[in-house]
Amino acid sequence: MQTPFVWSGPPAEAGAVEPSRLGEQEAETFDSIVHAIEKKRNFPLSPEQRDICRFVHEHRENVLIDSVAGSGKTSTLLMCLWFIAPSAKVLLLSFNKTVQTTLDREVRRASMQMATGLGREMPACSTFTCHSHGLTALRRAFGTQNTVADNKYQAITTAISQDTSRGVEANLKKWKWHMQAMLKLLMNLAVDCTPSTAWSEDFVVAAGERYGIPMPQVNGSSYGRAAKREEETFDDYMRVLYQAYRICCERRSNFDFTDMVYLPVRLGLPLIQYDVVLIDESQDLNAVQIELIARSVEPEGGRVIFVGDKNQAIYGFRGADTHAIETVTRHFQARQFPLHTCWRCPKKVIAAAQDIVPHIRARPGAVAGITEKYAYENAIFKKMRQRSRQHSHLVLCRTNAPLIQLAVELVVEQVECYVSADALRDAMLKLLEQITNAHWIKVRALKERMDRYRTWKKAHLEELGEQLIEKNDQLDSLQTLIKSMRNPTVLGVREKIEALFSPSSAVTAGHPGDVVRLSTIHQCKGQEEDVIYVIKPSLLPHPASKSGWELEQEDHLKYVAITRAKRELHWFCDE
Repeated sequence: MQTPFVWSGPPAEAGAVEPSRLGEQEAETFDSIVHAIEKKRNFPLSPEQRDICRFVHEHRENVLIDSVAGSGKTSTLLMCLWFIAPSAKVLLLSFNKTVQTTLDREVRRASMQMATGLGREMPACSTFTCHSHGLTALRRAFGTQNTVADNKYQAITTAISQDTSRGVEANLKKWKWHMQAMLKLLMNLAVDCTPSTAWSEDFVVAAGERYGIPMPQVNGSSYGRAAKREEETFDDYMRVLYQAYRICCERRSNFDFTDMVYLPVRLGLPLIQYDVVLIDESQDLNAVQIELIARSVEPEGGRVIFVGDKNQAIYGFRGADTHAIETVTRHFQARQFPLHTCWRCPKKVIAAAQDIVPHIRARPGAVAGITEKYAYENAIFKKMRQRSRQHSHLVLCRTNAPLIQLAVELVVEQVECYVSADALRDAMLKLLEQITNAHWIKVRALKERMDRYRTWKKAHLEELGEQLIEKNDQLDSLQTLIKSMRNPTVLGVREKIEALFSPSSAVTAGHPGDVVRLSTIHQCKGQEEDVIYVIKPSLLPHPASKSGWELEQEDHLKYVAITRAKRELHWFCDE
C-alpha cells in the first residue's frame, strides 16, 4: 500500500526557497506579486492574507489556513495560486459540484488576471471534488462504460435480504436498512485502507456507536459484544454485513457516490499526483477523503494547502471526521495560519457569533448592523410584508418540515418564495411515488396513505440513530405539504412540490428582495444574504442529538446560521 504523503521537514537552509520549485519566480519579488493582485482585485490584502501568501511564496511546507466564517478563505486559497511556480501541477479540491463550478470559473478569471498583471501563465490547475477526482481513477482503471448508480448498496442489501440460503432470513429484512447505512459509514471511515482501520468486530461496533448507528435489535433487545446471550445472532449479522461489504467492493460495473472515493483508496488504484493540492472546506473531510488527498500529492517535494473552519464542521452524521482540522494538521505536519477577520458580518452579528467562537472579529470599519429577537413566530409575516426589496432575504431552520409549512403560508400571504433544496425535492417526489405504489396500504385517500406509510417507514428506520433526523425530516416535509392541501391528489402534490422548490423569474430579474428564499442551515453553508431570519430556534440543538460531538456540531450549526447575515439577523422564538 502506498505510504501517505507527510512533510518530512524544512530544506537544509531554514527559510530558504527551494530552487527546483520556485526557480521560475526568482525574478518576481513577493511585493511585486502582491501589488499585481491588489491592482487587479482593487482591494488590499489583509495582514493575515499577506502572512499566508508570503509563506506559500518562500517555503514548501504544508499549510493549514485556520479560518472563520466570512473571512475570505476561498479567495485566500485562490490567491495562493499567484505564489506557486508556473511549471507546477496543481489540484484544487472543493466540497461539492456547485462549489467546484464556481471555483473553476474563478481559476479561469485568476489566470487572465495573472497573464495581464504579471505577464506569465498561472500554474496548470485542475478543479475537482474528491468524488470526481476518485471517479477519474476508477474509470481509468475499469473503463468509462461503468455507470453511476445511487442505489447500488440498496440493491445489494435487498438481494441479500431475499436470499434464504444464508440461514438468517428471519432477521435479514430487519437488517437491510441498517446494513446500507453501516456500509457507507465504514467506507467513509476508510475501513480496510490502513492498518489502523482494518475490518474487525471492534472497529464496526465502535464506528456504529460513535456515529449514531448502534447495532440493530433482535427480539426487542439491543445486542453487541456486551450482550452475550445474543452472540450467535450478532455473529450472523457481522458475517452478512461483511459479505455485503465484499460484494460492494467487487461489483465494479457501477459505482455508488461513496465508491468514488473509497474504491480508489481501498484498491490502491494509481491516482494522478500533483505538486500542490489545495483543499477548500477541510473541516468536513472524512477519513477516506484524507487518505485520497495524501495519495494525490507528489511524494518528493509536493505540498498540501488546506483551508477550513473547525467551527463550521457540521457533517459528522455523514461520517465526516468531527476533528478533521486537527487530523490533517497532525497527519500532514501542516503549519497553521489564522484568518480570523470576518469581512461579511456587521458588529452586532459578530457579537452574537462570539458567544460560540470568541476569536472571530469584525472587519475594520464594520457597520453596527441589526440583531433582533421576536417572542412569537407569527411576527415573521409582518416582517416579510415590510421587507426591503433592495436587500436579499433568507429564512433558515434546522430542519426542512417547518420551512415547507412556512412556504405554504407565505404563498397564502402573497409573499413570493421558494425552498432552496434540490435534494429534498427529489426525495419528496420519490417518497410520493413509493406511497402511490405501496399496494399493501389498502386505503385510497392520500392523507391516510401518507400517515400509514410514515408510521411504517419510521419503524424500519428507527435503528439508524442520528441519521434518522434526515430521513424523518423528509417524511415530515411531505406529510406537512399533503396536510396543507384540502383534497390532495398525487398529481396535485407533485405540482405543489415543483412549485415550492422552483425559483421564479423574479430571482434573476428585478430587485433582490422580490423573492424570499428558504433553506436549512446545512444547505446554506458557504452562502450569505443581506437579511437572515431564523425560525424554530428550539431545534438548536436538535432533540435527537445526544452525544458530545453531536451537541458540538449543533453549536456549529447555530454559528453558521448567525454568520450568513450581511446586514440583519432576526430570531423568531417558538416557545
